[in-house]
Order: sequence, then structure tokens, then C-alpha cells
Amino acid sequence: MTTDEAVAVLSGLDPQSDEFRGVLSRLLGRVDPKKPYGATLFDALARLTTSEAVEAVLVRWGADNQLEVYMTQRGSDEAYPNEWHLPGSIYRPGEDTADVMARLSQREFGCKITGWRQVDHFRHAEARGWFSAFVFMLEVEGEPRNARGAWYLVDNLPPNTVRHHVERIIPAATAAFSGQS
Repeated sequence: MTTDEAVAVLSGLDPQSDEFRGVLSRLLGRVDPKKPYGATLFDALARLTTSEAVEAVLVRWGADNQLEVYMTQRGSDEAYPNEWHLPGSIYRPGEDTADVMARLSQREFGCKITGWRQVDHFRHAEARGWFSAFVFMLEVEGEPRNARGAWYLVDNLPPNTVRHHVERIIPAATAAFSGQS
């Protein structure tokens, strides 16, 4: 069945019917859970489930002994388009934290993540669904080299920073960092 045929079939069915769910289940069965879903499919699935998120925080003492946090800017075709955020990802089926950190090392930081410790966990709702967020403080080897990344003073974040990062994640991470320094 082609995508257009599947959409035509599904469009004509009651979403609560067994037939609708059967066609949809067959289509979803073709998705490889070990590969990225893409934003559209991910957002559709996130409305139906709770996703487990890894929020990866890199904090340092910068100039004038002020706390800085490493952030990257989202792309225009991603969740939170063009907003600044702490790097992160979603656990894929069968992954553990080391697997996610390996992906983040390559995709978000451009340097090797050598250690992490969990400093917070919380659940929150977004327009695209529910998330169980695990917040990790990171240790890295070298300096991050992401073309869309930059260090920001914790007290002077860009105005277009993802809200729950400003309100929950950065305060939890900086409190943990200040307590260990």
C-alpha cells in the first residue's frame, strides 16, 4: 500500500474503529525504531505517548567568574523553530543513556562526552505531547564545535530560549554545578 492509498483509506474511516487502527498499525510496523522518525512522525507519536527526553547540560565558569551554559539553536524545521535550547534527544527503543550521549556528542556538541550525572527528573506537557525529562550535567573532552552552538551567561540568555529550559532545566543544572564546584 502506498502512502497516498493509506491516507485515502484512513481518511474514510472512523479513527476509533478497529479497521482504522489496523491500517495505522500496519503502517507504523514499517517504521524502523532504531532510526530517526523525523519531526512530523515524532510529533504525531508524542501526542499519543510519553517520550523520555535526555536534557544534556554543559555549564562552566566564564569570564568574571560568571556561570555560562552551552546552548544550540534549533533549525527552522525542528520543534521550537529557531529557538535556543540545551542539547538533548529522546531515548530510542533499546537505547541506554550512553547511546544517547554518543549521538549527542556527534550531533549537538562536536566533542566527546566523557561523563554525566543526573541532576533532575520531571514530567511536562508541550503542544506536541508529554515528556519525562532526565536532566544530566556533562563533562566533555575539548571545546564544543557545533556551528549552531554558543556559550551564554546564565543571567543573560537569548530571549528566544525554550521556556522550560529557562524555568526548570537551567536553574536545576546551575544549582547542581554550583554545589559541586
